[in-house]
Amino acid sequence: MLATLCQYESMLGPYHPQTLYLLTKVAGACFQVGEFDFARPLLERAVRDTGKYLGYTHDLRMRAIADLRDLATAQGEYDRAEVLQAELRQLAPHTMVLQ
Repeated sequence: MLATLCQYESMLGPYHPQTLYLLTKVAGACFQVGEFDFARPLLERAVRDTGKYLGYTHDLRMRAIADLRDLATAQGEYDRAEVLQAELRQLAPHTMVLQ
């Protein structure tokens, strides 16, 4: 997946919707397998770039925020997780509700 992400960035550009989708998927996969140090910067980038290029309330951005919240919780950063959860609650009326 990582090689594919690099290829997408080269061919489509780092802000293309397909690249951002794959970035979010790779970051989430890294988080799921416990690669927290690798997942965090990818998730932060996904939140920033999807917000800037796809829209602040885009579903992909919401997914990245939720994964970043879960990562913060897993690492015991409860204050940060609370801030991210508050952002999700604030955005929820503008988008589909996440699980």
